[in-house]
Amino acid sequence: TRAMHAPQRGKLFKIGYQLSRRFWEEDERIFGGISWTDQDITQLWSPSHGFFKGKGVMLGAYTFGPKGGDTFAPLSNEARLDLALSQAEKVHPNIRQYVQAAVSVPWHRMNNMLGCSARWSEEDSKAFYKTLQAPEGRHYMVGDQISHHSGWQEGAMRSAHHALADIDARVQAEL
Repeated sequence: TRAMHAPQRGKLFKIGYQLSRRFWEEDERIFGGISWTDQDITQLWSPSHGFFKGKGVMLGAYTFGPKGGDTFAPLSNEARLDLALSQAEKVHPNIRQYVQAAVSVPWHRMNNMLGCSARWSEEDSKAFYKTLQAPEGRHYMVGDQISHHSGWQEGAMRSAHHALADIDARVQAEL
């Protein structure tokens, strides 16, 4: 039970903007990709499709570190959007004038989810990680949260591969 409570829930969030104009293509000559920043929003994603269409959608923040999550977590939706736009303006100075609608998703505040990828401290990882990987009788727990790549499909697959390899070894030993 202590092992199951060891990983903390990540305070990850995303912000999406619907924009009246694809200014990043027309004005800034950016055709898809990620703009990294050392601000709390971490990154902005410009779509790699629909070039030169009228409107556009941009990922205005995608945080996956604790600093950004802690900054944005306690804010209201409106305050979160305002802060994110203030930071986005340092990358795209005119972005605010094109925002028609925005949505903010703080994963740790979503009902029935209450968190995003697991966050392991080094101490807890050493003490409990192998415990959660080990089966209880014939039952295994698998998932990205029980991997070193939490929050990614790769982590879920590695966790499943670990369980399958252990099952195979157990079956081979019984033959």
